[in-house]
Formats: sequence, structure tokens, C-alpha cells
Amino acid sequence: MRPGPAPVRPGHPGIPSRPRRRPDLTLPLPQRDPSLAVPLPLPPPSAPSTRLRRMGSGSGGTVWMVRHRLTGRHYALKVIYGNHEDAVRRQILREIEILRTADNPFVVRCHAMYDHGGEIQILLEFMDGGSLEGRRITSESVLADVARQVLAGLAYLHRRRIVHRDIKPSNLLIDSGRRVKIADFGVSRILAQTMDPCNSSVGTIAYMSPERINTDLNHGIYDGYAGDIWSFGLSILEFYLGRFPFGENLGRQGDWASLMCAICYADPPEAPSTASREFRSFISYCLQKEPARRLTAVQLLQHPFITLCWGCWAEAVQFLYAHNVVRATHWELPLAWDPTLESYARWWATQRKGDCRLQHSFPDGGFQLGENIFWGSGSGWGPLDAVRNWAGEERDYSYAANACAPGRICGHYTQMVWKDTRRLGCSRVVCDGGGVFMTCNYFPPGNYIGERPY
Repeated sequence: MRPGPAPVRPGHPGIPSRPRRRPDLTLPLPQRDPSLAVPLPLPPPSAPSTRLRRMGSGSGGTVWMVRHRLTGRHYALKVIYGNHEDAVRRQILREIEILRTADNPFVVRCHAMYDHGGEIQILLEFMDGGSLEGRRITSESVLADVARQVLAGLAYLHRRRIVHRDIKPSNLLIDSGRRVKIADFGVSRILAQTMDPCNSSVGTIAYMSPERINTDLNHGIYDGYAGDIWSFGLSILEFYLGRFPFGENLGRQGDWASLMCAICYADPPEAPSTASREFRSFISYCLQKEPARRLTAVQLLQHPFITLCWGCWAEAVQFLYAHNVVRATHWELPLAWDPTLESYARWWATQRKGDCRLQHSFPDGGFQLGENIFWGSGSGWGPLDAVRNWAGEERDYSYAANACAPGRICGHYTQMVWKDTRRLGCSRVVCDGGGVFMTCNYFPPGNYIGERPY
């Protein structure tokens, strides 16, 4: 086992810059932008914007990343093509106007709409992390966090009597702060005014519920809210498996006839037996053939997979307790668990699952957090082992000299007991090769040159 090098800190917002022990170690973490706490300034319809790059396209239109020239802010511009009749165009614009009233932190914001030169343009919130399409999420705690955010967005839309109709990985977007939001809600209904509803751009067949494909299955009754839950459950299971749940041979670009038969007549896909009991139960409640047996978004938010996450809570308690025991020996205030730091730590631990490389999450420059990392051979290492290893560096730290013994490391220990640090978030992952990688993030960070930790 061995800990990684402990980073040190040059300064943070509101505090004059101070020299660091290791100026080559830095951590860029997306910080909360105060401007996000209030409505963003929007470019007026007449204001010029520059199209920077195309983000995606389909038969219904194209999405561009644009920059407003006056404010420099980035937006996503969805352009809907087609020569629509006046009545249809008015209906589309009415639909978009309804979408503009939606205001929820888990739903991509629709800022404005333009009817410009035969094109209908929708100005949307820009999510810099892109979509979750093609991403595998093997950590159940990370997946529970993603599912919670999507369900919160769905619950909001359904409460407002808005059915999405096209929940799928490519319509779930993420930003640099690991926030997940639902995109294109209502747009599928808008496009359906003039397009074939079975078109791959409008209610993708692969994620449609059985009763939507074959109305005979539910006596011709289609419950759009339950249909959204089916699509959501299929997407969450795809993230976990790393492939389309109905089989790679029936993937999203496969044989449509065989795919529709599998969705309508085969048994619903299930989470593997290696998954937790809570996750398997959660997926089964989403992928019920009978729509009435599927839980609603509000009910799923109360499911143990979302509310308990026993494994991650147990580890969180161990990380926090062990840190505070060490801090108490020097009469330092106990740390508080921070879900944002935990989310960041989980993200980095997931990145290291494939190689278990003892590597910090940051390149040089822009360091904003403290970070301790640990690697151990074999799968038995736990939070207490990592903290005990870091705390063991106390023997190599001289308080009188305020320095580590020659050739020794003590920065993990000094970060743990740093007097100004108040919040902590950690994560542990068993790597594909069998080792264990653990990481903890701290704020405010410590390890300033010339200052004692306590």
C-alpha cells in the first residue's frame, strides 16, 4: 500500500496568495458561479451571437454551441428546420412558450425562442459536459446520484403535466459540476407535429415502452408518465451495464423489427445478480411490462436505492469518523461531510477504476482543494486503512521545524489536521485489477508554506 503525494495550496478566494510546498501539484475543481444563483442575462432577439460549433444534428434540426457577443456567455441553439404551415408553426411556438416557463435545477433551461427566416430557433442552457450517451457508470453510489437528479427533473415535469416522450442517455446532460439535467423535454412533442413519431429523432424506438410501440398491450391506453419511467429505467440500466440492455445485437442501430419484438414480447431486462439488492429492485420497478405497476418518479425518489445507499453511507461515516479522531488529538474542530466534495471524489475514483493508478485528479494550475489519495494491493482495504496510513505520517512531521523529516512525506497528515479545513468528501473503489483506490478532498485546503497545521 502507499499514499499518493499530498498537494499543498498557494491561496484561495478571499485570501492572499501564499507559497506552496509543492507548486507543481494543482487541482482545478469547478467552483460555484454566483451568477448561477440568479437568472442568467439573456441575449435579446436582436442581439448578435456567434455559432462556434455544431454539437449534434438529426432529421429534425441541428444544435449549435453559440456565444453571445455582448456578454460572452455560451448557450445551446436548437434550430428546427422545415416549411411548417402557419397553423402548425403557431402550435409549435405555443409549445415552446410553455417550455420557457419551466424552471428547475434538474431540467435544461429554455431561455428564448426565435422565428427567424423560416427556422424556429430555441435558445437553451449550455451544459459543458455533454450528454451521458456511451458512458458506463459502474459505481452504484454515483449511479444513484445520477438517477436522483434525473428523477427530480422528471417529477417536476410530470407535476406540471409535461411528458418528455424521449428520455434516453443522449438527452441527459452533465456539466463540469457533475450536475445532471434533462434536455429536450417537450421538443419531441413539438417535432411530432410534422414528423413520423417512430422516427429515431422523435421518441427513439429503442427506449420506447412496450405499450407505446404496441398499443394492444395495454388496451390502447398510453400513459406518457409511465412511458417516461420505462425509458428512464432502461437508460440507468444501460449506464450500469455499459451496453444497451436488450443485447448488443439488438442495439440502438440494429434490426428495428427484432428490437420492437424484444421490447414488446420478451421479458424486461434485469440488473445482473452481482448488483446490490436495492439496485435490482429499483430497476425492476422501472421496467414493469404493465404501466400501472411502474412506480412514479416521486415514488422512485423514496426507493432505498436512492435514499439509503448503505454502502456509500457506511464508507462516508468511516472516512469522517477516522479523520475527526485524528483532528481531536490536536483539539481541532471536527470536519463536516460535504456531498459536493464527495461527488467530486466519486468521479475521480471512478476514473481510476480501470487502472488504479496513484494519480491526483488535477493537472498543474488552478488548484482549489486539498486532496489525499491512497492505493492498496488487493480488495480488502477500507477507509480506516487509508486514514490510518495518512495519519501515520505524524511521526515524520516536526512541529518545531514545521517540516517533514528528510526524504519523508507528511503532507497527507498535515492536510488532515489543518486548522482551517472544515469540510470533507471521500470515495473508495475496487479497481478492475483487484486493487483499491481511495481519494479524499478537503475545503478549505491546507499545507501553506510557513504556516503550522494546528
